[in-house]
Amino acid sequence: MIKVLLTGIMVVMLAIAKGQSMNTDTSGKTGQPRNDTNIHHVITLIEQEASFPGGNNRLFSFIRRNLRSPEEARKKGLEGVVTISFFVEKDGRLEDVKVEKSVSPELDAEAVRVIKSSPVWFPAIQNSKAVRQSFKVPVTFKIN
Repeated sequence: MIKVLLTGIMVVMLAIAKGQSMNTDTSGKTGQPRNDTNIHHVITLIEQEASFPGGNNRLFSFIRRNLRSPEEARKKGLEGVVTISFFVEKDGRLEDVKVEKSVSPELDAEAVRVIKSSPVWFPAIQNSKAVRQSFKVPVTFKIN
């Protein structure tokens, strides 16, 4: 039971940390933080994750309501899951919205449009302060 729980915790930690890279100092040594005030520090294990207003169910409801399958994609019979990554900033705005897993240019652009149209999120919290957090969301396109 404990082994299963620890494995589950490690999977969650890896999922949160995925895509994070080590900073490099000016001497080129990896793993050392750079002395650069323009670097955004991103917490990978946080106390309270960023969230869409109303939670994940509301997020996926928002996506379903606002997602429009592009006409060209429908004609081609395109469907699949586009994975979108972004940062939830300290003030809840979404920044650096981009495609992590592509299906087609038409579907990718629509998925990005919908995520960018999202209302302001609740930011992640660490040590009672709002912090920046990376996030990934799958956007599913199906032909009915």
